[in-house]
Amino acid sequence: MAMRVLVVGGAGYVGSIVRPVLEQRYQCRYFDRVPPQGVEAQSVIVGDVNDDAAVAAAVQNGVESILYMAMGKQEGNIHDVNTSLLVNVGGWYRFLKSGLAAGVRRFVYASSLSVYDNLKSGIRQDESKPPDAWKKPYGVSKRLGEAIGEMAAAAEPSASILALRLMLPRNDEDWRRPTTLHLAPMGPNDTRRLFLAALAFDRPGWHVVQTSGDLEGKLFPNDCARELLGWEPRGE
Repeated sequence: MAMRVLVVGGAGYVGSIVRPVLEQRYQCRYFDRVPPQGVEAQSVIVGDVNDDAAVAAAVQNGVESILYMAMGKQEGNIHDVNTSLLVNVGGWYRFLKSGLAAGVRRFVYASSLSVYDNLKSGIRQDESKPPDAWKKPYGVSKRLGEAIGEMAAAAEPSASILALRLMLPRNDEDWRRPTTLHLAPMGPNDTRRLFLAALAFDRPGWHVVQTSGDLEGKLFPNDCARELLGWEPRGE
C-alpha cells in the first residue's frame, strides 16, 4: 500500500509543481488555507498551520509522512516578519510536535538557500557553511525552522527529519521564460524528482541538503543531495 503523506501547503507555488507526481506514488492529503485546484474535497483539510486543534486532527488517521511546504509567501509578503515566523517556524513546530506525538516518523521541510544573506558573492558554498541570515525575515525564519527540526530530531532519535535548502524552484511556465538571475534556479522536473527522492528517504536523524540547479556544481554543489537522496539536477 502506498505511503500516506500529509502535504502542508499543497496549494502554494512549490506544492503546485510537485503535486501531480506525488499523487501518482502516494496517498496524499492536503492541509492549506485554500484547497488545491483539482483535488477532491475529501482529500483536503482547510485550516491554518497555527491552529493547534486543526493541526492535531490533521496528523491522525494513519499519516506516515509529513511534507511541509507552507512558506509564508501569501500575497507576495515574503519579508513580512509576522507571516514568515508564524508559518516557517510556528506552524512547522506544531506539525512536528503533533506529528511525533501521533507516531509520524518521517518529515520533509522545504527550507531555502535564503538561510544565507549573500548568495551572490561568487564563492562556492555548501552545507558546511553555517547559515547567517539576519537581514531578511524570510531567511531568518527558514534558519529558525531548521533549528526547530534539529531539536525535534534530538528529542525523537527514531524520526527522519530532512530539510531541503531549495534554490528558486520554477514551475513550467516560469522555467520557459528567459532569466537574468545570477543564481541557479531549479527546473520543474528536477523539483519533482527531488521531492519524490526526499519522501523516499527514511534515515533517522536530522539532515540538511542543499539543492540547486547548478549542473556543474561550481557555486552551489549538490554533492550531499547526490549522496543521500540519489538526486542531482538535469536542467529540466
